[in-house]
Amino acid sequence: MDRRSESDGSSQRRTVWRIKTHVEVKVGAADYDGGVSLEVKNFVVHPDYNPETCEHDVALVLVDNTQPAAVIPLATASTQIAIGENLTVTGWGDTLEGANERSDQLLKGTVPYVVNETCNGPESYNGEVLPGMICAGSASGGTDACPGDSGGPLTKGNNPDNAILVGIVSSGKGCGRRLKYGVYTRVSSEREWIMKVMSKFGD
Repeated sequence: MDRRSESDGSSQRRTVWRIKTHVEVKVGAADYDGGVSLEVKNFVVHPDYNPETCEHDVALVLVDNTQPAAVIPLATASTQIAIGENLTVTGWGDTLEGANERSDQLLKGTVPYVVNETCNGPESYNGEVLPGMICAGSASGGTDACPGDSGGPLTKGNNPDNAILVGIVSSGKGCGRRLKYGVYTRVSSEREWIMKVMSKFGD
């Protein structure tokens, strides 16, 4: 499912859903057709997920993993992010709004952290951004996540060795629009549920 939303410019969001009967997970891929495929054993959506508000927009995929893969730590309640701190968003999504052209190469972009009070400004999301969400992007627009990036990581840290997963690509109005910041699921808010599910289904 692709939960990154689009908008016609009104205050109402228009959601694009792409539902597939087959889910494939790959590791070690820097290009779309590369990597090693893993068998999906289970798929768990947060029980309180609200498709209208995007609250609790997180799901976990349990795979039969026999391949070595690097892991990234989850943000905790004590993880600090400074206003304007550069974060990194990664994905294979659309490269331009409305173009419906996905990248064949894994792309990453730098987006500055924006506090929820700013993200909820009257020209931005006007109160739609909830505490369990995190915003990133420039007020002037530019680099942003797009449809096809949903579920991708928003990380804090200068390199893979010290990266922390702070957000999950969730929603937004268009791509890279002025004052329409990218909206992400706040990982620290969902950490307890994630760990609970992992302890039940994982090793």
